[in-house]
Amino acid sequence: MRNLSTVKEISDIGIGIVEDVGRAVMIARSDPVLLLFAEEGAREFRSRATSLALEVGASALQGGRNNLMDSGERTKLINHIASEMRILRGLAYGMERAMYWAKMRGIWRSLNPFDEWVNVDVQIANGVLSEAKYLKK
Repeated sequence: MRNLSTVKEISDIGIGIVEDVGRAVMIARSDPVLLLFAEEGAREFRSRATSLALEVGASALQGGRNNLMDSGERTKLINHIASEMRILRGLAYGMERAMYWAKMRGIWRSLNPFDEWVNVDVQIANGVLSEAKYLKK
Protein backbone atom coordinates (compact mmCIF):
# COMPACT_ATOMS: atom_id res chain seq x y z
CA MET A 1 0.00 0.00 0.00
CA ARG A 2 2.87 2.38 0.79
CA ASN A 3 4.42 1.66 -2.60
CA LEU A 4 1.16 2.61 -4.28
CA SER A 5 1.00 5.96 -2.49
CA THR A 6 4.65 6.62 -3.38
CA VAL A 7 3.94 5.82 -7.03
CA LYS A 8 0.99 8.24 -6.92
CA GLU A 9 3.29 10.86 -5.39
CA ILE A 10 5.81 10.28 -8.19
CA SER A 11 3.09 10.89 -10.78
CA ASP A 12 1.94 14.05 -8.97
CA ILE A 13 5.52 15.30 -8.87
CA GLY A 14 5.83 14.61 -12.60
CA ILE A 15 2.70 16.65 -13.26
CA GLY A 16 4.11 19.46 -11.10
CA ILE A 17 7.37 19.41 -13.07
CA VAL A 18 5.46 19.74 -16.33
CA GLU A 19 3.45 22.66 -14.92
CA ASP A 20 6.57 24.47 -13.63
CA VAL A 21 8.41 24.01 -16.91
CA GLY A 22 5.31 25.18 -18.79
CA ARG A 23 5.23 28.39 -16.74
CA ALA A 24 8.95 28.89 -17.35
CA VAL A 25 8.39 28.50 -21.10
CA MET A 26 5.59 31.08 -20.99
CA ILE A 27 7.92 33.53 -19.21
CA ALA A 28 10.69 32.82 -21.73
CA ARG A 29 8.33 33.51 -24.64
CA SER A 30 7.88 37.07 -23.46
CA ASP A 31 11.64 37.65 -23.11
CA PRO A 32 14.09 34.88 -24.15
CA VAL A 33 16.97 36.62 -22.35
CA LEU A 34 15.42 35.40 -19.10
CA LEU A 35 16.59 31.89 -19.99
CA LEU A 36 20.02 32.97 -18.74
CA PHE A 37 18.67 32.84 -15.20
CA ALA A 38 17.51 29.22 -15.63
CA GLU A 39 20.63 27.87 -17.33
CA GLU A 40 22.38 26.47 -14.26
CA GLY A 41 19.19 24.80 -13.03
CA ALA A 42 18.53 23.38 -16.48
CA ARG A 43 21.98 21.81 -16.62
CA GLU A 44 21.55 20.25 -13.19
CA PHE A 45 18.04 19.08 -14.14
CA ARG A 46 19.32 17.46 -17.33
CA SER A 47 22.15 15.61 -15.59
CA ARG A 48 19.95 14.36 -12.75
CA ALA A 49 17.10 13.35 -15.06
CA THR A 50 19.48 11.50 -17.37
CA SER A 51 21.09 9.73 -14.43
CA LEU A 52 17.70 8.70 -13.04
CA ALA A 53 16.53 7.46 -16.44
CA LEU A 54 19.69 5.38 -16.86
CA GLU A 55 19.35 3.87 -13.37
CA VAL A 56 15.71 2.97 -13.85
CA GLY A 57 16.34 1.73 -17.37
CA ALA A 58 19.25 -0.45 -16.25
CA SER A 59 17.20 -2.09 -13.52
CA ALA A 60 14.12 -2.53 -15.71
CA LEU A 61 15.97 -3.95 -18.71
CA GLN A 62 17.95 -6.59 -16.81
CA GLY A 63 17.19 -10.06 -17.99
CA GLY A 64 17.05 -13.41 -16.29
CA ARG A 65 17.14 -13.97 -12.54
CA ASN A 66 18.62 -10.52 -11.86
CA ASN A 67 15.35 -8.92 -12.91
CA LEU A 68 13.40 -10.46 -10.05
CA MET A 69 13.05 -8.07 -7.10
CA ASP A 70 11.74 -8.72 -3.69
CA SER A 71 9.53 -6.15 -2.00
CA GLY A 72 12.44 -4.57 -0.11
CA GLU A 73 14.45 -3.93 -3.26
CA ARG A 74 11.38 -2.62 -5.06
CA THR A 75 10.61 -0.28 -2.16
CA LYS A 76 14.20 1.04 -2.17
CA LEU A 77 14.02 1.65 -5.93
CA ILE A 78 10.64 3.40 -5.72
CA ASN A 79 11.79 5.56 -2.80
CA HIS A 80 14.97 6.48 -4.70
CA ILE A 81 12.89 7.46 -7.72
CA ALA A 82 10.57 9.54 -5.53
CA SER A 83 13.53 11.28 -3.88
CA GLU A 84 15.13 12.14 -7.22
CA MET A 85 11.79 13.33 -8.60
CA ARG A 86 11.40 15.68 -5.61
CA ILE A 87 14.82 17.13 -6.37
CA LEU A 88 13.89 17.50 -10.05
CA ARG A 89 10.67 19.26 -9.04
CA GLY A 90 12.67 21.66 -6.89
CA LEU A 91 15.01 22.39 -9.77
CA ALA A 92 12.11 23.02 -12.16
CA TYR A 93 10.43 25.30 -9.64
CA GLY A 94 13.72 27.11 -9.02
CA MET A 95 14.21 27.75 -12.73
CA GLU A 96 10.70 29.15 -13.07
CA ARG A 97 11.07 31.36 -9.99
CA ALA A 98 14.49 32.64 -11.06
CA MET A 99 13.06 33.69 -14.41
CA TYR A 100 9.94 35.18 -12.80
CA TRP A 101 11.88 37.32 -10.31
CA ALA A 102 14.40 38.39 -12.94
CA LYS A 103 11.47 39.59 -15.02
CA MET A 104 9.88 41.40 -12.06
CA ARG A 105 13.12 43.08 -10.89
CA GLY A 106 14.43 43.77 -14.36
CA ILE A 107 17.16 41.97 -16.22
CA TRP A 108 19.96 44.47 -15.66
CA ARG A 109 19.22 44.83 -11.97
CA SER A 110 19.11 41.05 -11.56
CA LEU A 111 22.46 40.62 -13.31
CA ASN A 112 24.27 43.02 -10.95
CA PRO A 113 25.88 40.85 -8.25
CA PHE A 114 26.78 43.90 -6.13
CA ASP A 115 23.24 45.27 -5.95
CA GLU A 116 22.56 43.85 -2.48
CA TRP A 117 25.90 45.02 -1.10
CA VAL A 118 25.31 48.55 -2.36
CA ASN A 119 21.91 48.57 -0.69
CA VAL A 120 23.43 47.48 2.62
CA ASP A 121 26.12 50.16 2.36
CA VAL A 122 23.50 52.82 1.61
CA GLN A 123 21.49 51.70 4.64
CA ILE A 124 24.57 51.91 6.88
CA ALA A 125 25.45 55.38 5.58
CA ASN A 126 21.88 56.59 6.05
CA GLY A 127 21.88 55.16 9.58
CA VAL A 128 25.09 57.01 10.44
CA LEU A 129 23.73 60.27 9.03
CA SER A 130 20.44 59.97 10.89
CA GLU A 131 22.20 59.09 14.17
CA ALA A 132 24.75 61.90 13.75
CA LYS A 133 22.21 64.54 14.69
CA TYR A 134 21.95 62.97 18.14
CA LEU A 135 25.66 63.24 18.81
CA LYS A 136 26.81 66.22 20.85
CA LYS A 137 30.17 67.92 20.54
